[in-house]
Amino acid sequence: MGWSKTAHDLSSLLIGILRPIPPIAWIPFAILWFGVGLESAIFIIFVGSVFPILINTMDGVKRVDKVLLESAYTLGASQFQTLQKVVIPASLPSIITGLKVGVGVGLMCTVAAEIIGSNSGMGYLIFTSTIMSDTGSALVGMLIIGIIGLTADYLFSRVEN
Repeated sequence: MGWSKTAHDLSSLLIGILRPIPPIAWIPFAILWFGVGLESAIFIIFVGSVFPILINTMDGVKRVDKVLLESAYTLGASQFQTLQKVVIPASLPSIITGLKVGVGVGLMCTVAAEIIGSNSGMGYLIFTSTIMSDTGSALVGMLIIGIIGLTADYLFSRVEN
């Protein structure tokens, strides 16, 4: 969508409508469509994560230096070769940023989905622990989520470097 104006034009209305809808608003539909469990949580994580990744990737592709593109075409590169050898590598910092944001949003969505529509997982643990006044377990669950986010951020930074 960042590479093809036609793909951007065809998808921009749908993205413009779906992107502002909070992922938590999809939880009742996820439960209705997939039931309580892993499938509905995966759907909510996907809905929350896909737009930050998509928008950052599109932005990264659009910001590729025109000199690089013109140089590739001048040297005889096809569109596919230019996309593969120039656009994707030049867009990687934006893609990695989108992945970092997407993972963070995905973790938030995971917790929210598990609190509302699951009978297992970290969100469920945090929720049931607080109901039972077991703040220690709730804090451990929150700490584990933080460690998962920190680990993902570290891994993406290593890939980016």
